[in-house]
This record gives sequence, C-alpha cells and structure tokens, in this order.
Amino acid sequence: HTFEYDGIRFEMHYRMETFGTSRHQHYFDTLITQGMNKLSAMQIGDANVKTLSPMLAVLVCFKHLFNHFLIVMDFEKLIFLS
Repeated sequence: HTFEYDGIRFEMHYRMETFGTSRHQHYFDTLITQGMNKLSAMQIGDANVKTLSPMLAVLVCFKHLFNHFLIVMDFEKLIFLS
C-alpha cells in the first residue's frame, strides 16, 4: 500500500505484515488504525515528524523482523530437505 503526500511517496509496510489467522490480522490492523489516529511526534532538525507511538513502532518492527526470521527458517528447511 502506498500513498503520496506533498510529492513524497510513502510505502506502508504494515499493510504487508500478515498473520496466519484473520482474528490476529484484524487485531493488528485495528492497533495500526488506532495508532494512525493518535500519532506521536519527534523533532528532527527543524522538522516536527509525526510517528507511531514508540510502543506501536516497536511492535511493527518486531513483527517485521519476525517475518524475516520465519522466511529464513522456511528457506533453511528447503535446503535441508533438498
């Protein structure tokens, strides 16, 4: 999922983070939607940058890294079984 804002293209990776069950996916999507409605902000130079809350940002990063872990494990299984 991408969108453009002020001429900048944004890729929303959380839309690519999927779970094995619709119940878990719905819960995660709800957290993200609620988080997008209550953004935090941080100062970077002269810019005030809106971000997810620190806890939600950590959750998204963990989920993303966990998906990489699962991909590596599946890849290793393929090599081992070959």
